[in-house]
Amino acid sequence: MGNVHRHTVQCTLPLNLYNEMMFIFLWFWFLAVAAVTVLSLAWWVFYAISVPGRVVYVSNRLMMIIDRPADRGPAPDLEGRLRVCLLCC
Repeated sequence: MGNVHRHTVQCTLPLNLYNEMMFIFLWFWFLAVAAVTVLSLAWWVFYAISVPGRVVYVSNRLMMIIDRPADRGPAPDLEGRLRVCLLCC
């Protein structure tokens, strides 16, 4: 009934401590990433809803068309497109 073991077992408590610290760090890291994501989403929604934000967004996108290389052809009528886009807002 009574078994005598002639070997010793290494204690794994220090390894558990390292794992616990690593998971605590990862938990706070994911919490920080989630907070930044929520703030970024809120800023994007506010920027998309406000009229000046939409005007700036459309004008920036149209200005990117102007700055394209010359081998892609002439730039389209930017003023007409901007008027159409701003009328929809």
